[in-house]
This record gives sequence, C-alpha cells and structure tokens, in this order.
Amino acid sequence: MAANEPCWADNPHCVCATGFADLPKGTTAYELYRVISFVMIIDPASDTIVDAEFSFGLQLTRDFTRVLVIGQKTSTLERNIGELVHNRFLSPISGAIVHAVHNACDRYHEWQRASQ
Repeated sequence: MAANEPCWADNPHCVCATGFADLPKGTTAYELYRVISFVMIIDPASDTIVDAEFSFGLQLTRDFTRVLVIGQKTSTLERNIGELVHNRFLSPISGAIVHAVHNACDRYHEWQRASQ
C-alpha cells in the first residue's frame, strides 16, 4: 500500500455504502446543497466502518463528523447515531445526518442479507 492510499485500498472485501437525506429548509446548508450525502467504507469481516465522509462544505465539519463514525460497527452506529449526533453535533441539520446514516446502514444490511 502506498503512503497516500487509504487503509481500505488493499482490502478487496471492503464495500462502500451511501445514504442521502434532504436538508431542512431555511438553513444555510439547504440553500447551498439541498441534500446531505454520507459515504462509508465497511470491512464486512468485522462489520467495522474503516472510512467515512459527509458532504459538508466546511472541512472542519467533515473532519468532526467523520471521526464520530469511523471505527464503529454498522449495527451499533445505526442504533446510536441519533444520540451521538444529539450529544456531539449541535446543528439544525442533525436530523438529516441521522437519516443519511440510517439510509446507508439500511443499504449495507440489505447487501449483507442478499450476499448470504
């Protein structure tokens, strides 16, 4: 693995799941983006999120929210994302974040069931 490659680049079993949610009207985020995207890379062998990203405009926001989800198991994240966001990410768009994460987790769990 080259120094600039992500940790999952040499793992052919990792999968990518995405989720989307409409942003609340009246927020700056809505005026700029309308939708939030969430992308996570999962190692199915451990059900662990090894990388993730949200589609925020500001790097600091992307970095903070990314760190909240990396290292989590998808089942744990899906169960706890509401509380995690409520306690750590104080923003009018927190509901959209929760919805986007649930959407991505649902997509991943559908894939898991179909591939068994």
